Amino acid sequence: MKPTILDVAAAAGVSKSTVSLVLQDSPLVKAATRDAVRKVMADLGYVYNAAAAGLRAGRAQAHHMPAVQSAATIPISCDLGDPMVAPFVAALQRVADARGMGLTILSNAAQTGGRKITTRFSEAAAPNCIFALHPMGSARLQEGLAAGQATRHLLGLGAGPVAFVGGQEHLPIHAQRMRGYHERMARAGLEPLLITGGDDFSFGKRSLAKMLADYPTHRAALCINDQVALGMVDALRERGIPLGDGFRVVGWGDTPAAEALGLSSLRPEMGKLAEVCIDWVLNGGDRQHEIPLTLVRRQSSTGGA
Repeated sequence: MKPTILDVAAAAGVSKSTVSLVLQDSPLVKAATRDAVRKVMADLGYVYNAAAAGLRAGRAQAHHMPAVQSAATIPISCDLGDPMVAPFVAALQRVADARGMGLTILSNAAQTGGRKITTRFSEAAAPNCIFALHPMGSARLQEGLAAGQATRHLLGLGAGPVAFVGGQEHLPIHAQRMRGYHERMARAGLEPLLITGGDDFSFGKRSLAKMLADYPTHRAALCINDQVALGMVDALRERGIPLGDGFRVVGWGDTPAAEALGLSSLRPEMGKLAEVCIDWVLNGGDRQHEIPLTLVRRQSSTGGA
């Protein structure tokens, strides 16, 4: 595999940004650092693709670069407002960097003519550029299956009826999660309880207060994301209700805050999703890829168990 800019940065003991500045002959880099980075490039056999870099900076002209196949897009179905989109894009960037590729994302193709934009870009693009186009559908996370798994986990702990908290029912991905929750509750012979209309920390706090006041028999919640779940956790702690033992909560996204604060959460396999998308670009194919999520069990659902 060809060395990448990340390999150069690691071997030289500098940041990726510093290597980029060296490649641009920036005067901001000290001479000693510049010489050291260039020596590492020579030792590793790193070759700088100026054409691709020019495209990313908006400086290159179409006739200076070879064309790529028109299929150089990453169709991935997602809601760009979802908090998990940023980690997905970061995962795409890591995979692209590891393969020595550039990454450009075009969003909301259906409403902005993204297909035409992609075609125009691809006519000018270097072969090592990937274009991600949202939303389409060659790869997707198993949202409904994951929601059912988390609901079953909470029911299995004897928490009683489980509420689904947060989200907007008209958003497709939120609807997928709610559908998985509905199906699992139906199997258990229980009525679903949806508390929707928000997706942030404060909504989680308000929802916890609503559940305690209006639905006292519900002592568990599956949340649309970690922000809502952490709001509920904070409200529980304010009231002195034992986390996990007195009320059980599962979030969605497995953010760093979830791990730090003991929040059980559904972890999307973003690295796998990114690999699938990029392999699709390189190798083609029309198969629908289903990417799983992993339920990470922590104190907020398991309590002291």
